[in-house]
Amino acid sequence: MEHEVVAKKNTRWTREEYQRRRYEGKKIHKENSEAWKVLMEEMDETGRQKETRMFYRKVNIIRKGYKPRIGMCKDKKGNPVTEKKKVLQRWAEHFGELLNGHGD
Repeated sequence: MEHEVVAKKNTRWTREEYQRRRYEGKKIHKENSEAWKVLMEEMDETGRQKETRMFYRKVNIIRKGYKPRIGMCKDKKGNPVTEKKKVLQRWAEHFGELLNGHGD
């Protein structure tokens, strides 16, 4: 509700915010377009080299679409950890325990 009210007001801030978001959208679109172009070129190359398995992996990437990684894990008690730094610390702790033989 609040966003609708702000968006209807023609203020300097709303125009700047609109321009900023539009710029970000164009930037993301350009990056995605370039990534798809590279993927298509790789598919073309693997097709010409008759690397069937790799070709179909790339086909499935296009068919299934992008699935972002979820940057979270659980702490020892099972609570979700979402901060990037804490997630990395938790993974380091987990693998340290595995490698050193210290586990629950």
